[in-house]
Amino acid sequence: MFPTFQKLMKLLAVFAVLASLAACGGSDNPGSGGGGGNPAPTLSSVSPNAGTYKGGTAIVLAGKNFQAGLTVTVGGALASVQSVTATQVAATTPPHATGAVVDITVTNPDGQLSKLAFGFTYTQTQQELARDIMGANYFGPEDAVKYLGVTPTADELTYLQKVPFSKADLMAKKDTHVLVAYVPTSVNDLLARLPAGTIAFCDTDPRITGAPFTNARNIVNWHLVERAPVPGSFGLDEYNQSAMLTPNEYNPAAMIPLYAMAGHYLQTGEVLMTGVFARTVDNVDSVAHPGYTDGITVGGNACGGRVAISWLYNGAGDPSVGIAEEWIRYGTLSP
Repeated sequence: MFPTFQKLMKLLAVFAVLASLAACGGSDNPGSGGGGGNPAPTLSSVSPNAGTYKGGTAIVLAGKNFQAGLTVTVGGALASVQSVTATQVAATTPPHATGAVVDITVTNPDGQLSKLAFGFTYTQTQQELARDIMGANYFGPEDAVKYLGVTPTADELTYLQKVPFSKADLMAKKDTHVLVAYVPTSVNDLLARLPAGTIAFCDTDPRITGAPFTNARNIVNWHLVERAPVPGSFGLDEYNQSAMLTPNEYNPAAMIPLYAMAGHYLQTGEVLMTGVFARTVDNVDSVAHPGYTDGITVGGNACGGRVAISWLYNGAGDPSVGIAEEWIRYGTLSP
């Protein structure tokens, strides 16, 4: 009725093998890699959950059981990890194609991992798209700060987030125009901030050297200003020059091409409208010449400056003066 001694020993041996197998068994957490007894990480959230396709967005991952030396991937590419605690990871995103919604994965040094599916969206702002299209012919609010010493207000920056030109317009004008985010400033502001020789006056006429003009500011806005005066506009009087513009174009105030030319020169080293002048809409001599845009001209590499301001008016039209073109076709920029 009782097992023999030999059978009892065999049963004990079987029990010992089963116990050994149970002790060696790993975690049931998929992809854990065993973990050496450490708990697997749990990634619960990311903030922010969207950022530029160019990468470099600072993100904070929240969860638990994070270990020093862990790696983070966003959309399959390694992120740069700045700091790690048991419950939080600070990192910056790698670049990725715009519009992609991707996974974020945290992997501890022991191989255990946690994934946040569709945790991050790569976006492209209107300014980024505009810069990508225009290349060196883009001068945005950040460039105004860097090259012109202009500091936009919070309201101005918010306004400039929207670029009021269609993608088709920018593609058509990317080689012929400069896209400029104008931040309200004046000739005197720029003279005080820019290197000597950037801006020069060709004459001492008080209509261009006096405070009414040199202190004038335009409103914050985006502008597409032609890199050269309109072909065929030289040698004509002001009326016939202006008649060449289409309904979607107009002749800008002098401050706009001056600002665009000075900024573009400082940013790229290229002088626009070299050896010629572009007439603008400033009609500061309206008493003598009512209704004419004969006020101010702006040109490149003249009178000792990379950008020059002059009066240069005669009734028949000056053969060195054409018109600057600017588009005002508005619409929401979209990919």
